[in-house]
Amino acid sequence: MKDLASDVKRLLEMMDARDKEYSTRFAAIESTVEDTLKRSPPVEPSSSNPPFQVCNVKLDFPRFDGVDVLSWIFKAEQFFNYYHTPDAHRLTIAAIHLDKDVVPWFQMMSRANAFPTWVAFTRALELEFGPSPYEVPRSTLFKLTQTGSVQDYYTQFTTLANRVQGVTTKALLDCFVGGLKPDIRRDVIAQAPTTLLHSVYLAKLYEKKYVPKPRPSYPQFQTKTQTPNTSQQVTQSLKSTNLPPLLPKPVTNQKKYQHQKNYRSGNATT
Repeated sequence: MKDLASDVKRLLEMMDARDKEYSTRFAAIESTVEDTLKRSPPVEPSSSNPPFQVCNVKLDFPRFDGVDVLSWIFKAEQFFNYYHTPDAHRLTIAAIHLDKDVVPWFQMMSRANAFPTWVAFTRALELEFGPSPYEVPRSTLFKLTQTGSVQDYYTQFTTLANRVQGVTTKALLDCFVGGLKPDIRRDVIAQAPTTLLHSVYLAKLYEKKYVPKPRPSYPQFQTKTQTPNTSQQVTQSLKSTNLPPLLPKPVTNQKKYQHQKNYRSGNATT
């Protein structure tokens, strides 16, 4: 019992010493924090610009089924840059979001270890599902002309312009204005736009000017066709049946014989 009591006493002394050490450390940390807060100026929260909280923003990773591969790669890279995703995890996340014919292609290429990095994977995607490398987007862009609405033309123009490199903004502006319809192009050039967006706004504005207006439709007066009144015809037919016949009824042979017999008997009496 004496040994047990001495062990307990020694343990309590060790715990007291540890508590004193921890309290000394906490006091030093609190003093350091207080000195840091005193040196830094106070930050007043702005009611107009609240602090941006990343934890409240949740982005969905895009799915890919083999259509518009360039847009999908751009969205995927924006997602990875936002969440600071390491390169080793990018292929796993992308593989989960593949659909349709892309899945067997990815399985076949993964067996040969054809995707050591994310950059190699994106290059393989462009070769397999992207536009043909023999296409020249620069020449297609310069030959592009408006055939439908201004919005459709602008969508085609931006799709090709994103694939072209080394073209200045001034050249893109001239190319866009040159491909507009003649009437719209003439009015846009007269306003001398300095940016591509300005020229797009002007083109959409003048497009409404040349839209053919529908002709006013006047109400057509339809003549009512008089339908024959069947009820009146039925009543008239019924009335006609009650009238006496216009011609006498034909005399039958029996009545004719009786008439002659009566006539002869009358002559005999006289």
